Amino acid sequence: MHDEAVQGSNIQELPTGTGKTAKGYTDLLAMQEFYGDGTYFYITPNKNLVDQIKATYKEFHVVYGRNEYDCLYYEEPQYKADQVPCSLLTDCYFRVDFDTGKTHEPGVTPCPYLHAKWKAKNKLIVCTMSFYLFTVFFSDQWGEINGVVVDEAHKMPDVIRGALSYEISNRQLENIVGFLKDHKLEGEKEVTGFQNLMKKAVTKHGKKYTLLSDQEIFSFIDQLTKIKKLNLEYKVSQAIRQNRIADDQRDVIKKVETLTRNLHKYITSFEYSLDTNKRRALNYTYGYFDLDNKDPENLDYSLHIRCYQVASIIKRIFPENKTFYLSATIGDIDTFRLITGLNCPFFAHESEFPVSNTRIYLPTDIENLSMAKAQKRSKPKTIRRIARTCRLFADRGHRSLVLVVSDQERETFRMMAEEEKVLVVTYGEGLKPKDAVQLFKEGYGDVLLGTFAHYGEGIDLPDQMAPVTFALRPAYAPPGDPMALYEEHRYKNRKWRLWDAREMQRILQARGRNIRSEKDKGVTFCMSKQYGNIVLKSLPKWLQPAYVHSKTFYDCVKDALALLDG
Repeated sequence: MHDEAVQGSNIQELPTGTGKTAKGYTDLLAMQEFYGDGTYFYITPNKNLVDQIKATYKEFHVVYGRNEYDCLYYEEPQYKADQVPCSLLTDCYFRVDFDTGKTHEPGVTPCPYLHAKWKAKNKLIVCTMSFYLFTVFFSDQWGEINGVVVDEAHKMPDVIRGALSYEISNRQLENIVGFLKDHKLEGEKEVTGFQNLMKKAVTKHGKKYTLLSDQEIFSFIDQLTKIKKLNLEYKVSQAIRQNRIADDQRDVIKKVETLTRNLHKYITSFEYSLDTNKRRALNYTYGYFDLDNKDPENLDYSLHIRCYQVASIIKRIFPENKTFYLSATIGDIDTFRLITGLNCPFFAHESEFPVSNTRIYLPTDIENLSMAKAQKRSKPKTIRRIARTCRLFADRGHRSLVLVVSDQERETFRMMAEEEKVLVVTYGEGLKPKDAVQLFKEGYGDVLLGTFAHYGEGIDLPDQMAPVTFALRPAYAPPGDPMALYEEHRYKNRKWRLWDAREMQRILQARGRNIRSEKDKGVTFCMSKQYGNIVLKSLPKWLQPAYVHSKTFYDCVKDALALLDG
C-alpha cells in the first residue's frame, strides 16, 4: 500500500513517462483497501482518457455524461438524454430509483443514463471532470465519497469554470416567450422584461465583450426574482402530461427547463459578479451583440455569466484528506494554490527521460511579437521563417507541429507554407480538429497546424511522428478581454504573475506533445522574445539543461538536426 494514500490529500507533478495513471490507480486501490466499501472516483478531463483508463483497468465502472445515452421517453425520433427536458417529464416510466435500481414502472427498460449511475454506485468509477462536478455539486446521490484521484489537475479550474458558466441569448428568450404565450402559461411578462433589460444593457456599450456595470446586474437580479419558478415548472409539466404540447416542441421545452432549472443559479451567479464589503466579485458578466448585423430590430445579443473563483467549489466537491491531484505540468505551485485554494503537500517527481534527447530553444535573433512591441512586419517575417524551416526539416524526414494563437495567424501560416511547398494539415472546411490530427497521424502532410487552444495539449505525437514543435508566441489575452479585465480588477499588481504562470504551463504542455516515452527525441522552438520571461522559470530542474538561449536561430536549427538525425 502507498503510505501517502492514507495520510491525506496531496498534489503531485509527474512528468510524462513516470507512470502517472498507474500511480493514481494504485493510490485509489490503496484507499479502497484502507477505507473499505464505498464509492471511489478516478477523474479525467475528457471521454477519450476515460476510455483509455477503462481499457487498461477493467475494474473501473464507466459513467459518461447525458449526451452519451439514449432517452427512452421519446420513441421517434431518438434523442440523447441531454436533448430532452428530463426534469419536466414527471410521467416518465423509465426513471431509475438511485437507491434501489428499480424503474418507476415495473418491468420496463431502465433509463440508460440513470441505470449506468446506479450500477456504478459503491464501485471504482472513472469519469470526466464535468460529470463528477455536476453529480456531486448539484446532488448528494453518491453519499460519502471515500477517495478521488484527479488526473490532469492543472485543467481542473478551467473545467469547473466552463461547466458553471452560462450564456443567455435573445433567441432563447424569444423562443421561451413565444412558447409561454402560445400555451397561455404564466411568466411571459417577466421573461419579456428580462429580455428588454438585457438588450438595453448589451447594446448600450456599443462593442463586443464589455463587462457590465453593477447597476445593470442589479436590474437583472431584480427582474429574475419576479419569475415564479415552481409555478412555471408545474404548469409546463402538467401541459406535457395532458399532451397539450407537441413532441416537435421538445427543443423549446428544453429551453424552458434550462431557464427554470438554472434560475437560482443565474441569480446567484449575478450576485457573485458584484463586489461586497467582505469580498471581491467571484464571477464576471459581460454582454455581446453581433456588430455585423445592421438591422437594429434583429440583433443577436447575449449575456455571458462566467464563473471564475473555484477554490470554494473545489473544497466542497472533493473529500478532505482523500483526494490526490496529479498532473505532468502543475507549473508554478504558488499560482496553482492561489487559484485552487489547495494547501496540501506538493511533490515534484523527476523524470527518467534522458534530458539529452530534447531541446527547448529561445534563439537570440528572434523578434518580440507582443502587441505593444512588435513591428508591422515582425509577425509575417517570423511566420515565413517558420514555414521555410518546416520545409528544411521535412526534407530531412522530420515533420512539425506549429502552434499559433489566432485563426488569422493560422491562415497566414497556411498560405505562406503553401508558397514554400510545405504540405499543411489543419482543421476547417468541414474537417474537425480531431480528424485533422488523425489524418496527420496516418502519415499525411509535413506540418500539423493549429492554435494552442486546439493542439497545445491533449494530443500525442509519439515515435518521432512530429519531433519538431514551433510555438509562435505566448497566448496572452488581448486588450479588452473580459477575463483579463476581471483579473486586473481582482489581482491588481499580481495579475502579471498569474498571466505568466498561465503561459508557463502552456509552453510546458506544448513542449510535451512530441515527448511521450524515454525513446522519443523532440525539440521546441519558442519564436518570440516574450518567452524570455517565461520559459526558464517554467522548467522543472531536471529539464533546465535542455534550455538553449545563447544560439542564433540558424545555429539552433543545426543543433536540432544533429540531434534528430543522430
